[in-house]
Amino acid sequence: MTQTPPQPPLTGRDPSSSLVPPPPPNGRPAVRLPVDALETPLPPVTLPQGRPLGQLVTTLAVTAGLFSGLGAGIATYVAVGQAPGETRLERPAGWGAAIGLGGVAGLVIGGAAAALLNRRVTRPIQNLAAAAGRLGAGDLESAIPLPDTDELGQVAGQLGHLAHQIRNLETQTQAETARTQLYRDLILKIRRSLNPHDILDTTVREVRQALKADRVVVYRFDSQWVGTVIAESVARGWTPALQEKIDDPCFRGRYIDAYRNGRVQAVNDVQTAGLQDCHLKILERFQVRANLVAPLLKDDQLLGLLIAHQCAEPREWRPAEVDFFSQVALQVGYALDQALLLQDQAAKTNQARLLNTLTLRIRESLSVTAIYDTAVREVREALQSDRCVVYLFDEHWQGTIVAESVVGAYPRALGAQITDPCFADRYVEQYQRGRVQATPDIHNAGLTEC
Repeated sequence: MTQTPPQPPLTGRDPSSSLVPPPPPNGRPAVRLPVDALETPLPPVTLPQGRPLGQLVTTLAVTAGLFSGLGAGIATYVAVGQAPGETRLERPAGWGAAIGLGGVAGLVIGGAAAALLNRRVTRPIQNLAAAAGRLGAGDLESAIPLPDTDELGQVAGQLGHLAHQIRNLETQTQAETARTQLYRDLILKIRRSLNPHDILDTTVREVRQALKADRVVVYRFDSQWVGTVIAESVARGWTPALQEKIDDPCFRGRYIDAYRNGRVQAVNDVQTAGLQDCHLKILERFQVRANLVAPLLKDDQLLGLLIAHQCAEPREWRPAEVDFFSQVALQVGYALDQALLLQDQAAKTNQARLLNTLTLRIRESLSVTAIYDTAVREVREALQSDRCVVYLFDEHWQGTIVAESVVGAYPRALGAQITDPCFADRYVEQYQRGRVQATPDIHNAGLTEC
């Protein structure tokens, strides 16, 4: 038997030896791979442009499986050291079948991996992309799928949060648009009206509808800063406040100047706002949990307050709502100023006409009693008062009512003799000089007991 001569070692080769090694013992050509080629870095891998993610993942998985199968087949080669600096791979018998089987196995493995990757990675991403597309198209009610993976779950959560924010923003925008249109309609209505009562009734009704509040009132002050509710719109189930007279010492002592300078106050919860007890008791009387207050101004004069109440629960007033409310109060102040001015001019014109009529009728009368009767009747009608009298003095400044015009069931005073020592002592000279006295409220005018 012929023995194969020993092969030289892989290291320490003589540089002068032949570069072509002798043929292998079995006579098959050897595959030579330079050692330097094994150390050459691979070029960077780039993904094709414009291809769907699922197709790329599938291609990658199949390719990886195929190469793994081919690698299993190629691994049947026997590495044989030929010479220092070279490596020889020898293929044994049946190498083609091995590679074929490895390729088939690689295709099977790659297909399974592609299906798994498509189900676990590609499909959730595609579902999220479809949901994002629906969201971008305006479908804010579409459900956002929640994948199992943490990263994709976070993305889905952010998409859901974004959809929720967009829905809230859309709702707020629609509400603000509706309030803007209602504001325009309200301003047109109140500017067309010349009656202050109609202006206030329209205001409280429209504002309560716009804010969806439980109550809206107009609060009018007298000369002593005691307020009366002169207009109200209130939802069912809550205590009416119309014509209620409210004396709030806290307001009179601290807030008049602030509201005269345009203060608008929004209280989200009266129980936690740090209000004084005297003010809090008044609010509790009318079941108020949150309120919004704006001044009604005529030039620098504080006419009253426009007030919105939330009674069912506390309420966080939005800046847009506060701005809408303050603008309405400002326009109502202008409208009241104009209406009161026109009303005053109309009253003066009517009074001038009635004065001319009264003068003519008095001149036509030949009786003093007829003159007095004509005077009290025409004056009461002109002023729309409840009673008008003529009070004549004697030489001791004691008076007797000699003429009267009175309406309704009020008691008659005609013929009554009245002794008023206060008048004789303090007011005779003033009235002799032409004094005219108007008393809005005798109980708050500081009159003496007599």
